[in-house]
Amino acid sequence: MLIRKTRKSTYIYFFRLSYKSAKANEIFKKGDINFSGNSFSLSLEPYATRVFKIIGKKNSNPAKPKPNKPKEPNKPKDLSKPKTYARGISAKRKGSRKIATASLRWKVRDPYTGNKTYVKLRVQKRYYSKVRAARKARYLKLYRQNMAKYRASNNRIYFKRANKYLRAYRKTSAYIYKTVKYARYGWTSINKTRVYRYKTRSKGLYRFLVYAKDAAGNNQQNIAKGSFRIR
Repeated sequence: MLIRKTRKSTYIYFFRLSYKSAKANEIFKKGDINFSGNSFSLSLEPYATRVFKIIGKKNSNPAKPKPNKPKEPNKPKDLSKPKTYARGISAKRKGSRKIATASLRWKVRDPYTGNKTYVKLRVQKRYYSKVRAARKARYLKLYRQNMAKYRASNNRIYFKRANKYLRAYRKTSAYIYKTVKYARYGWTSINKTRVYRYKTRSKGLYRFLVYAKDAAGNNQQNIAKGSFRIR
């Protein structure tokens, strides 16, 4: 409630309070009280408190107090993260169709999830990248040029620049891995070794990654990787 007083009249504003103007008008004569929206003006200042009590008592509708519910004890949070294991076994293509079946053994260990969690496998194949190979050769060429300039002039600027290209050369790989298969187990059993059989005709070097997530929303503490080759 907000009350604002002036010399001639008093204004009372109600917030979250419902009232009916008809009952309040019965107390005063015409012109003594004026209503406008959720506020009214009263020309008789001594009756301001009385009007508030009448309107608040007869026309307000306070909410019923909610019953006090007993507080449940705080349950301990599951902060343990699943741990993953992976092991790949190489396979050879057989038959007239030249299909190889690789057994990918994986395991997720988490003793606090009721022996179940969300599991996903990701199979990737290694490819040779010509763009990365050219970049790697460029770094090697720049390293040799700057080292030759350093030996000739003994200027350490060329030495630092050569070391920069040497680090880039060692960091860059000419091979990349591309995802070729997703195996989504969903909500499945864990705490035991399981096998996923991957079939393919394409030979080369592969790897697979194991992802897990328990019911509490904790992701795996490590991403297990297992490599295998298809001959």
